[in-house]
Amino acid sequence: MIKYPLAKQTITNDEMDFIARWLLTHPKLTMGEITKQFEEEWAKYIGTKYAVFVNSGSSANLLAIYALLMSGKLKRGDKVAVPAVGWGTTIAPIIQLGLIPVMFDVCPFTFGIDVTKVINRIKMVGDISAVMFVQVLGVPISQLEVLKKVCEIYGVPLIEDSCAALGSKSADGKMVGSFGDLSTFSFYFGHQLSTIEGGMINTNNFELYEILLMSRSHGWGKDLSNETYLQMMKDNNIDEFHRPFTFFIPGFNLRPTDLQAKIGLGQMTKAEEMKIIADI
Repeated sequence: MIKYPLAKQTITNDEMDFIARWLLTHPKLTMGEITKQFEEEWAKYIGTKYAVFVNSGSSANLLAIYALLMSGKLKRGDKVAVPAVGWGTTIAPIIQLGLIPVMFDVCPFTFGIDVTKVINRIKMVGDISAVMFVQVLGVPISQLEVLKKVCEIYGVPLIEDSCAALGSKSADGKMVGSFGDLSTFSFYFGHQLSTIEGGMINTNNFELYEILLMSRSHGWGKDLSNETYLQMMKDNNIDEFHRPFTFFIPGFNLRPTDLQAKIGLGQMTKAEEMKIIADI
């Protein structure tokens, strides 16, 4: 019998030695260019246009929900479908941000949300404004493309909590984290790939991407594309002097560090070894 531990050390002694030598070069440790490099590599690996690195998978879930609120795709009081199996931080941000979690039973084979029941609720009752599903312990849920199609037809955002499924693929070869309008990952110590603490949010939606960049750093616009930044300054009558001190939206401080990103880039070299083919 093969036993698979739920968590184990994934940062090797060689990687720790490499980080120690890198630290002796006195690099900038706060969020910077290495973070951007890690985000680009991760987006490419998962197969999305954008990725935003944050300080934890829990923060990734929080910002995913927050971005949908700030974009107007959700509003306070809306109902969000969630599975009965998951971690507390799947449901916590929904409650914290004034939304209502509606819990659904799960499939006994994948432990993921019962897609048929969610689809029926969307079609028949019509009170579900978003769906947040969890890819549990590396096992992709079934009928994902069907759920995605229905959500697109009814205008229901799909949030994919893949925090415990880094590297998994569905039977058709698509990476977990490439299905939702937003997907989240955790690089917590002991996960398949680790940055000690850390999380990532993936999306193909440019508007959501830029909201994530702002809300990660207090609501600042300094991480936006120059075109967007200049337009927001113009729309809000901001002059150059006040540019560094302007917060366009209410935000958080959920930034990671370049130290975590450096570890993450090292872990990315092992990403292919971590892929799990799930024939579901």
